[in-house]
Amino acid sequence: MPIYEYKCDCGVTFETIQSMNDPKLVQCNPKVHSCDNKGNLRRLISKPLIQMNDRGTMTDKKLYKELDIDK
Repeated sequence: MPIYEYKCDCGVTFETIQSMNDPKLVQCNPKVHSCDNKGNLRRLISKPLIQMNDRGTMTDKKLYKELDIDK
């Protein structure tokens, strides 16, 4: 199951494991993040980890260099 990263209106960022079929979280609750003001949540976009077969894990910077992409 994927790990999703969320940011609360109160400024706290946290991760939670959810199924791809689960609806995204929209408001704080004690099961995922305890917030005094019941803040709204925003799902963040994170960089994926890129793995290459037989080469081990590569960072996106190394991949861009290998693919000759300017970033």
